[in-house]
Amino acid sequence: MENQMNDSMPGENAKMLKPKPKMNTKLIAVVVVVIVIAVLAILVLGNRGSNNSESNTEQPGGVESMDLMQERLDAVSYDKVAVLKDVNSGEVVGMAYYFFDEEAGFYNLNAEFSGLPEVNLDKEFYEGWIVNSSTQESKSTDELTIADGNYVNTFRSKRNYSSYDKYILTIEPRDGDPAPALHVAEGVFMTELPKDTQEDINNQDTTEGTQSNESGIYVDYSEELLTNANSGDVVLFFKADWCPTCSALDKNILENMDSIPSELSILKVDYDNSEVLQEKYGVTYQHTLVQVDSTGELLNKWTGSFSIDEIVQNLV
Repeated sequence: MENQMNDSMPGENAKMLKPKPKMNTKLIAVVVVVIVIAVLAILVLGNRGSNNSESNTEQPGGVESMDLMQERLDAVSYDKVAVLKDVNSGEVVGMAYYFFDEEAGFYNLNAEFSGLPEVNLDKEFYEGWIVNSSTQESKSTDELTIADGNYVNTFRSKRNYSSYDKYILTIEPRDGDPAPALHVAEGVFMTELPKDTQEDINNQDTTEGTQSNESGIYVDYSEELLTNANSGDVVLFFKADWCPTCSALDKNILENMDSIPSELSILKVDYDNSEVLQEKYGVTYQHTLVQVDSTGELLNKWTGSFSIDEIVQNLV
């Protein structure tokens, strides 16, 4: 009997069944928090590494609209202008200008181009640069964008780059290399062509714009002059006093009045006060030229000519 009881009941030396240990919830919570913090740190550091130090203050090419830039130019005089010439042919292909808005604390740059050769945008792109000739420091003003069929470059920064005295245009391969590549055009910022001289040009004696026996005319728009297209060509030049590229063409024409072909009439149109004509010809950008017939019908439209010769080349 005793043996049976010993076989069926656990004794002092028998092993007792132990319960499973409970998981330490506090330890798990700490581990989870550490993992979350590590992931967040990696993401933050990764973003810092992928952006430059001015990423929060600059709005590179194309972000600033042309309309906003024009509104700023109406209120704030630009500081310097650079006429941009092809480094190979020496021909003018554009103009860059900037101003530093003291009140807002922004450096604003705008560059406009005409006649640049087309590039395969899938493989390469145009990029603007400003350079400090004294220190040889350069700053990319980012990839050019296209507005009304022409390349433009807009750049805005909290840093004042007024000491950067040269603008350079390059063609860059899409290879991820940030260094400048093929040099296309350049120009030095100067004060010889700012607003101070534009008013003098615009206020010159109108006799400079009258017709001689050998040359064509360059005068303010008048509907009656459209009939000149019956025996020649008529081009409307939509210009603004605050537009430096417009002033460059205006100056070229005034200095070369005798070179205007006798059958050509160039009619100046005030861009800021010509809503009806702008709507009629679909003009959305200053420095636009429109060739018309004697009834005022559009024959051809383009932007950015910088000389009489370039106007003649675009006639149809």
